[in-house]
Amino acid sequence: MEQNNNTPNEAPLIPESEMKLPEESLNGAPQKPVPKTHLFNPLLIVLLVVLLAILAAVIIWGEELIGMVWPQETVELQPLPEGEANNNEVREVEQWESEMDTMDLNEIDSEMSSIEAEIEAEATATSSTE
Repeated sequence: MEQNNNTPNEAPLIPESEMKLPEESLNGAPQKPVPKTHLFNPLLIVLLVVLLAILAAVIIWGEELIGMVWPQETVELQPLPEGEANNNEVREVEQWESEMDTMDLNEIDSEMSSIEAEIEAEATATSSTE
């Protein structure tokens, strides 16, 4: 077993003729050149243009349909008549406001608690009878 200590880290030299790929295929026939492919198929570009044209037509047609359904002019409503019914409603609202001002919130809270207790008592009574 011989060791070659002259050049242990040197890469082997390969001649240029061995680096060249063969020009013939395995059958012995010359290789056909690879056709240049497009990044995007021209058919896809045409399809994209057609789809954009269809989308634009749908948008324009949709705007016309919306214009037929919702007219552009505004409709003005006549003001409500000032009558007794309106005055009665105003008086009722004012009465409610005055009642709300005079109410005691603690009194309302105690009434709500008593109502809640009654509801719970009825619920337990009906659940125990079943």
